[in-house]
Amino acid sequence: MTEFSRPIRTRAARLQRTALRLAILLTALLVSASAAQPAAAIDRDGIANALLATVQIIMPDNDYEIFSLGSGTVMNDSGLILTNYHVVEGDRPNGLRNDDGRAAIAVAPADLRGESVLKFFGEVVKTHPELDLALIQIVAPIDNPQAQLPSNLGLTPITLGNSDDLIISDEINMFGYPDIGSNTPTYTKGIVAGFLDEDRNGIYEWIKTDASLAHGNSGGLATDANGHFVGVPTLVAGDDAGSLGLLREHRHVVGMIHRHSELAPFGQARQPLYLEHSHDLVGDQDVRDAGIHHHLGLAHLGAGDAVSAGCQQHLGDLRALVGLDVGA
Repeated sequence: MTEFSRPIRTRAARLQRTALRLAILLTALLVSASAAQPAAAIDRDGIANALLATVQIIMPDNDYEIFSLGSGTVMNDSGLILTNYHVVEGDRPNGLRNDDGRAAIAVAPADLRGESVLKFFGEVVKTHPELDLALIQIVAPIDNPQAQLPSNLGLTPITLGNSDDLIISDEINMFGYPDIGSNTPTYTKGIVAGFLDEDRNGIYEWIKTDASLAHGNSGGLATDANGHFVGVPTLVAGDDAGSLGLLREHRHVVGMIHRHSELAPFGQARQPLYLEHSHDLVGDQDVRDAGIHHHLGLAHLGAGDAVSAGCQQHLGDLRALVGLDVGA
């Protein structure tokens, strides 16, 4: 070994150790950067699809002088609409706002920028006051109630998700027609702030969120980051110090739809918790608080000539009442 070989080998070893340290540091930085990446968020297509799957519900009284406004979600392409019971609730013997269980359905414009357009008449076919849920079936075109519905209603059904997959801090998205949105489809977002098990049986009934909700959001759509249905915006609970939105989670909804379709039994309803500082999100002050209801059972109301005649008679009243155009 020459006298010059030892320093050369020492320098080479130092370079190798330095390179190894740099490689380890770079790997650590890459792993840290990857871990810091935010979770996937709903994209533009998912938002547009969810907005199109959200409809506006107008529930008039018998005289078409007072009405409630709320939101609903298209559950299938044949026109089954999910909403909150307090959107359709009233003081008639059937527990609804009018004797026929009739509602007008307005859909979002194709460009998602303007006001909703009156498109269909529907009828309440099932209610569950304890869960504050209701189903409306589209039965007639609003511009020609005596005509048959087309085979393609042009609706955008929402894809079902699973609220059991959500954890606190996950993204959650709200779609509906709040009063402050002036009859236009509106999107807000927030996070899953927590879960509420109101009867303390180990099964949660509500999803809590910090997303902005307002009167008129009731019965609308809550989705996960994939744009899939996970709940129904129903209540805002809070006081002067702050508030949280409460969403009815998806399992109750799926059970109710299965029962309506006679696909599977629906479990015994639980008595809701009374929330002292809660208020529902319906766009009308003449509606009882959604915290306590009495079970109404089913409200099966069939379509027919009487419905068509009544719709035709009051179409002008309805247009004047809500100020919306009729879509073709």
